[in-house]
Amino acid sequence: MASAPSFISVPKTPTASFANADATAFKPIYTGGALGSRIDTLFASNSDPANAYVLQLALTKSSVDYVIGEVAVPMGAGTNGSAKSVAVLNQTDIPGLAYTENGALYLEVDIILRARVKSTVAGSNTVQVCGVGGDY
Repeated sequence: MASAPSFISVPKTPTASFANADATAFKPIYTGGALGSRIDTLFASNSDPANAYVLQLALTKSSVDYVIGEVAVPMGAGTNGSAKSVAVLNQTDIPGLAYTENGALYLEVDIILRARVKSTVAGSNTVQVCGVGGDY
């Protein structure tokens, strides 16, 4: 057990944008820093007024993707003035977060948080992910 509390020393803002050209490929959102990292929150928006999408999250270790959960992102979420953006790191869709401090996601050194949209985003629309976290 640590003799002193450990705090984030380098704030980070992880982001990713998914467009039609990305198809359904995973994209990196955040890579664990030299002393480990913590992601406190991630939220997603969807500019598509006609289609909802499913965002899938995975942790990549030694080139293997370990899926940790999926979150539905409704049509127009966070972009149309009525549907709110989606809290991606929520304990309903990713139950394991219930056992961490404030539902944060902890990453060891070089672990990569990646995401993908499970169906290709239509036309010129985007599904975007943004968050708050940092490195120790």
